[in-house]
Amino acid sequence: ILGPGPAPLYAAIEPIVRSDGGGRPRGYLAFGKHLDQSRIAGLAEATRTTIGLTGVFPAEEEAVPASPVGDPERRFAVVRTGKRISAGLRVHRPDGDAAALEVSRSRDLWSAGQRLLWFVGLSVTGMNVLSGLVLIVLLKGLVVRPILQISRFLEGVIETEDFSRRLHLPRQDESGTLAEDISSLLSHIESRSEELRRLNEELEKVANTDRLTGLPNRRMMDAHMSREIRRLRRDSRGNEQRGNLSVLLCDVDFFKLYNDTYGHPAGDACLTAIGAAIQ
Repeated sequence: ILGPGPAPLYAAIEPIVRSDGGGRPRGYLAFGKHLDQSRIAGLAEATRTTIGLTGVFPAEEEAVPASPVGDPERRFAVVRTGKRISAGLRVHRPDGDAAALEVSRSRDLWSAGQRLLWFVGLSVTGMNVLSGLVLIVLLKGLVVRPILQISRFLEGVIETEDFSRRLHLPRQDESGTLAEDISSLLSHIESRSEELRRLNEELEKVANTDRLTGLPNRRMMDAHMSREIRRLRRDSRGNEQRGNLSVLLCDVDFFKLYNDTYGHPAGDACLTAIGAAIQ
């Protein structure tokens, strides 16, 4: 911007539009201030940068075009020297390129920003990894470990068929509730198993006992004879003299005559009395 005197003039032009920013401009407002040393100092303090008005513009071989790229008049250029980055703006004056507005910033800030980004990235990654580990530990302690305990307990119950065992998990969560339900189920199975065992014993007794005399029947005698014969063979193995197996046969004399004379009820009572005597 051309300006009279030794200090150039910088200006801003804003359109006059509606309060919502729409509509066609009704005019323009122009603001301008001399870029003197006090103004430069105020800008430097406000932006926390080093701003200076010099008479030297970055050389062609040092400047890196920034905006616009490939500017043929080189009105703007960026120079990286050492640990600083400088942006130069050519100030057009009537007497030529006598001034340039230069803004400098330490390159260490860029490095610090990169380090900060790396630190934030590593921190976020570390927090994610730590959160994952904590989640794994919590899942293992709250879910996996109780499930493994329940699984091992049930395997032991299946192997031993001992339904009197109980699972105790001092927990107030779903695992503790499941353990209590399993213990209740085992208690129910144990009571049913005991009842089933008793019924099987009664059924076995009925199947092997004569209802009238109360003595073991023919089925029981066959099983007992087979067992005794196998035991006799084991005991006689390797011996020159074989063992003997004795069988006692009892007969009731004149039972048919007694039954025909006194009737079948009396005959049944007679057989019951003889069975009690043999028993």
